[in-house]
Formats: sequence, C-alpha cells, structure tokens
Amino acid sequence: MQLKDVMYDADDVIDLCQIKAKERLAGSSSHSRCGFPLLSCFGNPFFAHEIGSKIKDINSRLESIAKRRTDLGLTQSPIFPTHGVRRVESIISRKTDHLIVVDDIVGEKIEEDTEMLVSWLTEEEKGVRENVCVVAILGMGGIGKSTLAKKIFNDPRIEDEFQLKIWL
Repeated sequence: MQLKDVMYDADDVIDLCQIKAKERLAGSSSHSRCGFPLLSCFGNPFFAHEIGSKIKDINSRLESIAKRRTDLGLTQSPIFPTHGVRRVESIISRKTDHLIVVDDIVGEKIEEDTEMLVSWLTEEEKGVRENVCVVAILGMGGIGKSTLAKKIFNDPRIEDEFQLKIWL
C-alpha cells in the first residue's frame, strides 16, 4: 500500500507541474515557449522549491521501500541485473501525444499488446520464476493503459504462471 501511495503522490507532482506549465504557457507568447513545456513550471522559484521538496520526499520514501524489499522477499531479477528494468520496445515506442488514433486505443492494438506482453511474461523465464517481475505501462490518459493492464492481469496464462499478482 505504501508504494501505491508514493506513486499517487508522484502522479500528483506531475499533475501540478502540468497545470503550472499550462498556466504559464497560456500567458506567454509563442516565441517564448520552450521545447519542453513541462519544464516551464520551474520558472517560478517558489514553485520550483515546493516541487523539489515534494520530489525529495518521494525519493526518500521510495528508497525506504526499496530497503525493505528484502523483508518482503523481493529480489532483483538476475535477468535484468543492470537496472531491473526491461523495455518492451513495441509498447514504449508507440507515440502517445494529443492526436490519438482510435485503433491505438481499442480493438486490435490492445489485443496485440496484450498477447505480446502475456507471452513475454509467461514464456521468457519459463521454469525460472523465482523473482518478482514488474511491468510499467506508461502513456497519456485515455489511450487504454488500464484496459491493457486489466486484460493482462486477468489473462488465464498469467493466472496459471504466477502464484501472486499485485495490482498497483
């Protein structure tokens, strides 16, 4: 539950930055806009300090959770020794901007992505499932992240392969 709370707090910080960036960009001319609108929220030193403090707190809480992972029986997978993260290129490389194509949200694309991720999760380490595997699904709101996650989470092959599943 603590990890979920930290992730919600991190999401809140991102939302605050996005809101501040939109406010700032709405009041500026197109000539003064930077290439990274989210960074424009740091133009106000007081806001930057507030956000920095929140990020430091989130990092501290994440470090505390990471230190306790051994108490929970969680270990880093030997398959991903460098960072414990593996990118699934066809999911990450999919463009997620304000122009959303309906095909990317529903139907075939979600079915393809579900099949690819379920296969990756269940076949790659068949018989070597000693460590915890975490997959993050990232993207803008409304592109089908929750739908994809639910389909993967409830897939019968996942039920058969994993004794324990956690929805964060």
